[in-house]
Amino acid sequence: EGEKVFNITGYYFSNERKSVGLQRALAVKELFKNYSWYDKITTVSKKVETDFKDNKYSKYNSAVAFNIDNPGDSFKIIGQNIHFGFNQSKPQDSTNIKTYLNSVAQDFKKNKLKVIDIVGHTDNKGNSVFNQALGLKRANMIKSMLVSFGVEPKIIKTLSFGDKKPAETNNTKEGRFLNRRVELIIK
Repeated sequence: EGEKVFNITGYYFSNERKSVGLQRALAVKELFKNYSWYDKITTVSKKVETDFKDNKYSKYNSAVAFNIDNPGDSFKIIGQNIHFGFNQSKPQDSTNIKTYLNSVAQDFKKNKLKVIDIVGHTDNKGNSVFNQALGLKRANMIKSMLVSFGVEPKIIKTLSFGDKKPAETNNTKEGRFLNRRVELIIK
């Protein structure tokens, strides 16, 4: 399977600067400084769209998310987002996605999950009607994979925003990659 990369995503609230999320991720990265694979750890920050569901004493336990991925895989997991490579439509072939969704299914089996909203997004290439359908197709593919790992279909809701809610600019290749995503909103 080749080299793997350990990703750390630091979250920040809307009343904080983006750099706060990155500082959180970097602080966690430092915990691994004595490991030989330290230089393979990547850090990013992501804005939290809603408050954490934890109580006031534990809300920062969710301020950082981890995942390990295969850099040769065109599908990437960043936080709870699954990012699709350009013109990629077979997430079931991705080791990155299978590993991530299997961990989500394990949480479901431990009764940690009650509802999963799966929201499809696209970049702005193509027309809006096509992108709306593509976002929904991707969300439904991820739902099917979760069900195959043992998650009850009745707790999963899928929808698509197509190209209507970009996470980043569509003016760069990197921005378009971050916009081609399926978000898992786990409650």
